[in-house]
Amino acid sequence: MYHSYLVIDTGRNPDKPRPGRDWLKNIYAVHQRLCMGFPNETKINIDPFFLSPFKPESFTKDRLNPNYLSNYSQDPQSNRPAFLFRIDNQIHQNNRIAIIGIQSELEPNWEYAFRNAGHLLATDFPIAKPKIYEPYFNNGDLLQFRININLSKKSADYNNKGEKRNRKEEQGRRVALTWNTELERDTVIRIWFENKIKRGNLGFKIKEFKVVKIGWILGWKHIKGNEKADTLRFRSALLEGTLEVLNEENFLQTIKKGIGSAKAFGFGLLSVKKL
Repeated sequence: MYHSYLVIDTGRNPDKPRPGRDWLKNIYAVHQRLCMGFPNETKINIDPFFLSPFKPESFTKDRLNPNYLSNYSQDPQSNRPAFLFRIDNQIHQNNRIAIIGIQSELEPNWEYAFRNAGHLLATDFPIAKPKIYEPYFNNGDLLQFRININLSKKSADYNNKGEKRNRKEEQGRRVALTWNTELERDTVIRIWFENKIKRGNLGFKIKEFKVVKIGWILGWKHIKGNEKADTLRFRSALLEGTLEVLNEENFLQTIKKGIGSAKAFGFGLLSVKKL
């Protein structure tokens, strides 16, 4: 696996254009641009300066390139490289900056991905070379963790079209997790998260837990001009705390695959650090 990060120019002056900030508001556009970090050899050979419009088939497994013969678990049908990412906001020299952390199966090529969109990146932070990430864990390890998780569950009341269910066999659609009062919020989220860990046999348990931020993540496809279609809306929670590894093999798979739903849209990347 590889770890890499991108620093986005969010703009300091609200009276001037801030394309990086606007780009981050549409998680679909962010996901699409990050997909461009994995061009196949055919794409690079015929379009070395990335002048042609984006086509998904140019950023999938190239059978002529042995480096792309990997397990594309995120979208096996189209053979897209699997990656997880999270957008973090930080302070640098008294200014807020946005950093996108990416974990990928393959080594990304961010120079190519942003060759025709360099205005989105912060000029003060050149693109850093991706680092090989080969984590190992032992049972009993205590780790600090951070994860942005999609707070959702399957509804028993509605079908996948948002209509009232009439038959038990109909599949429930996903709905946002809710709570009655703000005082209940952290408890409800912790119970929900711990149940997800147990049901998935993810190989760890929570020791300390804190809800850092609650919000909504939005996205949409542009189909004609500025018209929006297929609006995406996810309830998000940034969680931090301490965990204990119970099953090192299962936990390693959890690190590789992420946790929860909507992983293509900035959720599920479990970042850990040994205490």
